[in-house]
Formats: sequence, C-alpha cells, structure tokens
Amino acid sequence: MALLKKEKERKRYTTFVHVFSGMFDRDQSGQIDINEFQALWNYIQQWRGVFDGFDRDRSGAIDVNELHNGKIGFHSLEIES
Repeated sequence: MALLKKEKERKRYTTFVHVFSGMFDRDQSGQIDINEFQALWNYIQQWRGVFDGFDRDRSGAIDVNELHNGKIGFHSLEIES
C-alpha cells in the first residue's frame, strides 16, 4: 500500500515538473536557463502572494472563511515572456 502511495506521489510530482518546465522553457530546449528559471520563480512568488492574501491568520492553510472572504487575485497572475 505504501509503495502505491509513493508511486502516485512520484507521478504527481513528475507531472508538476513537466507542466511548469513546459510553461517556462521558452526556447523548447528541454532545459530551463537562468532567465526562464527567473520567470518561473517570479510566477511562484506571485502565487505565494495570492495564497498569503487568503491566509489572513497566517496559519499556512486557507480555511473556508478565509477563502470566502479573501480577495480574488488570480487574474493578476501573468507568465512573463
């Protein structure tokens, strides 16, 4: 059972890596250079800011009330080119 869970987590992580590397590998080289990495890092930081905007009590989790009362910031996230 633990082996199946570990394999599922590995697949989820691999999918995450492929999605983000595909989004930021502008020259489709199969690698992310320093500029592409910087764009990825900035994007992650923007998402962190959105999360922090919802997490009013700074617990590291968003509860139903915080989600309901939180500001909508998703439209402001942009991928740098």
